[in-house]
Amino acid sequence: MQQTLEVAATGVGSIVFMNLSLHANSVGTYQMFKLLIIPVLMVIESQRGIKFYHRKQKCALTFVVGGVAFSTLTDVSLNMTGLVWGVGAVLSTCQFQMWQGGRAKEFGLSPLQMVHSMAKYQFGMAVVCAIPMDWTGSAGGIHEAVMDGTGFLLLITSCTFAVGSYFASFGLIGKTSPVTYQVIGHMKTCSILLGGFLLFPVTSNWADIFKNLSGILVALFGAILYGHLSMDRAEGSKDWIDLFAGPAIREQLCDNYVPIPQLMFTEDGEPLNEESERALAMHFVQVPEAMPSIEVPKSPEVSAMADPEAQMEGGAIL
Repeated sequence: MQQTLEVAATGVGSIVFMNLSLHANSVGTYQMFKLLIIPVLMVIESQRGIKFYHRKQKCALTFVVGGVAFSTLTDVSLNMTGLVWGVGAVLSTCQFQMWQGGRAKEFGLSPLQMVHSMAKYQFGMAVVCAIPMDWTGSAGGIHEAVMDGTGFLLLITSCTFAVGSYFASFGLIGKTSPVTYQVIGHMKTCSILLGGFLLFPVTSNWADIFKNLSGILVALFGAILYGHLSMDRAEGSKDWIDLFAGPAIREQLCDNYVPIPQLMFTEDGEPLNEESERALAMHFVQVPEAMPSIEVPKSPEVSAMADPEAQMEGGAIL
């Protein structure tokens, strides 16, 4: 019950804070806070021992974030209210998406089961938040909405797409990771921009068009590279950087050691908790060549028990 409420609350908080951030900030500032989700996720996951990102993945994600930022950040301006909402949106979204994948794997739940377990709680929380915020008492508030046939159809269509997107987010994060989900979200932004250029071409201000298209291409390259690196690392095969990059680049990007925070272990090297055990296991899975080869000395009694011939010679009956 408590864990379900925690996930539901962070999910509603993510939506509420994102909308408040869009209301209080410019579109460019809102987009900037969305771009901050990837680096914040990487820091939190690394510090908690959930997942470690090697230098190649960080390089690919830099292309993604940098390309989208170059293409979309135009009117960035900060104010205190917008900063508070933006920071709240980033933190609540990061926590929600980490719990989306973590809790589903922990309890073995499918996306349908996760949504079903939280739906009633999120509905109640959303109603409590939405009605006071939308009931502005001024023109355009929810109290002036007219629900005719067209409006009702648009409402049902919007809800249907929202539920489908929610299912997809649980399934995708459960199979991959929150960072991968964010990368795909940024690719959606690039697809919208690219589709706009192709379907509604403009002939004015070619400098802006070149700037936007350059950013989109850089972000697409980063997304493709990130996906390739993630798949090759899971399969243990060589990637493009290993095959085609020069020695200097490989030396900078091919790290053979992923640091593990020492505070998660005792002075004797024992993991302090289950999270630390997962971090240790993930460390050696991701970097198998870093696993030490340890010779465990055996006492004569242990060696005799392990050797059938020695047992027969000593007359041991086991």
